[in-house]
Amino acid sequence: MPLPSKTIVRLGKYRKVLMIYKELQSYYIFSHDLATKLRINPVHIRRDLMLIGFTGNFRHGYSVADLIHRINEVLLKPQSLPAAIIGMGKSGQFILEQIQSSPFCPVYIPVTFDIELANTNRSYSNIPCHNLVEAPAIIQQNNIRIAILSAQSFELQEIVDSLITIGIENIINCTSEIINVPKHITLRELNIISLFDELGYSISHR
Repeated sequence: MPLPSKTIVRLGKYRKVLMIYKELQSYYIFSHDLATKLRINPVHIRRDLMLIGFTGNFRHGYSVADLIHRINEVLLKPQSLPAAIIGMGKSGQFILEQIQSSPFCPVYIPVTFDIELANTNRSYSNIPCHNLVEAPAIIQQNNIRIAILSAQSFELQEIVDSLITIGIENIINCTSEIINVPKHITLRELNIISLFDELGYSISHR
């Protein structure tokens, strides 16, 4: 049975904390220790670990090394999925830096694209940036199925439509633009303005 998406997200967070404990040569950890570090309910932690078939010891808690190993078995290996960033302005460069700085990110960026000539025919963190017109051949050569959108453009929907025709199946939209995709395409929205709207509403109704 597939794991819930929230469990997948939390497993990645558990691993970060566990790596710190490992470096400190701590051999065991309790669910309430993880909960305190991550500010979540320890019930969620115990449930998540049960879902991946991992149990602890009542006296000692969970083995740090064994739990890291189990989470690594469940989550995709680092840098196993090629993806392309579309739009290499400041937000695109920030996304690239975040991906490259994470030792556990399952995505890696072999190439980026932009429609602005000033941003193309150059490299960002040693990753080449090409004009978007070159995308069909390059995306197919690198077997890329994931596109990360960071380009603010009135033509974004047209860009998305063209990406789908050349094999992109998964899209992460990091812009404020609204896009539409067919049902067989996976779309994830990462809109910081929406987060501020949620926070603002929460603050005003306390």
